[in-house]
Amino acid sequence: MSNKKIVFIVTEGETDDLFYKKILEVLKTKTPNNRFSLYKIKYICIKGFGKFESKLNSKFKKLVKEYKRDDNNTDFFVFLCYDNDIFIGKKNPPIDPVKIEKDLKKNGANEVFHIVANKCIEDFFLYDFEGICRYLKLKGEKKTNYKSLIGLKQLYKKAGKAYIKGSRCDALLNQLDFELIEEKICPQLSKFCEISGIDCSRKNKVS
Repeated sequence: MSNKKIVFIVTEGETDDLFYKKILEVLKTKTPNNRFSLYKIKYICIKGFGKFESKLNSKFKKLVKEYKRDDNNTDFFVFLCYDNDIFIGKKNPPIDPVKIEKDLKKNGANEVFHIVANKCIEDFFLYDFEGICRYLKLKGEKKTNYKSLIGLKQLYKKAGKAYIKGSRCDALLNQLDFELIEEKICPQLSKFCEISGIDCSRKNKVS
């Protein structure tokens, strides 16, 4: 009998947390009977990079202890979701992914994987440029003129709004086509699909 599998989705902020929950909703539709072959999915939102490593390890260690108390035959898989721009041009980035991975494995993780937005998660949002413009009620805009976080802020400004990174943006995300976005970020999701029982034929697709 195989061990139970528990997946942890770790995010830094509430926007990322909501984004990946919606991505997993799409992935679930690609499974038999709309169910992942997992015992549980646990979301951990740290809410800021301040003391990120210590907060994460404290929460993770506590949860592993609780789950192992219920059933010791359990495997734990962690997916660290973060933006690559936290490392660009920084001598002292706010997190050390190598150290975090090492500590998580020390505290019970079987495997640790990384889902990294090329620059920032707003790049993922912009894959559905039409959805963003629809939400902001903008017409005639060209996608090539807007890139990354700066581009999204410019679109918001044109619509007389302000986009604040890290804050919840439920209304925007509810307007986006997550089927489209999931297809675009397929390579980053391939390990999750493999662990959760999704037969993905697009693993090697370049977004």
